[in-house]
Amino acid sequence: MTLSTRIPGNTDNIRSTADIGPIWARDSGFSLIELLVCLAIVTILLAISYPNFRQTWLASQRNDARQQLFSLAVLQQEWLTRAGSYQANLSLPDSTSGKKNYRLEQKVKTIAADGLDYYQIKATAINGQADDVDCIVFTLDSYNVRKAYSKDGTENPECWK
Repeated sequence: MTLSTRIPGNTDNIRSTADIGPIWARDSGFSLIELLVCLAIVTILLAISYPNFRQTWLASQRNDARQQLFSLAVLQQEWLTRAGSYQANLSLPDSTSGKKNYRLEQKVKTIAADGLDYYQIKATAINGQADDVDCIVFTLDSYNVRKAYSKDGTENPECWK
């Protein structure tokens, strides 16, 4: 018994050597060179995009710090309305995301000349945010004076925009 019948001169039923073997062994995949070229392209794209990503991330953390300063300022105003003076140890709930990137400090003092209380809230960059050389310190006070300082100590008003 024969498995296939060959007709002389007919090449329709002749199998090539590429058809023999499992599907993964055929010559239809990517070569190592093609994969390395793709890897090189992806690496170049990442190298180009990382600085922009980093700047965007730092800017979003700055935004969080500004939001925390305003939130503490609102809490101070609420405390002033209720108690008649500012509170030196107010804090935000632990759920705020920027706490790990900025250290918040508050100063409260009474100005003797007019008897008014005064507060200043300061956010200083820590951890990964300390790489942000443009806007490393933010301050906000009871007169709504907003200041920001770069790493070298110069004032940078662009940080509040």
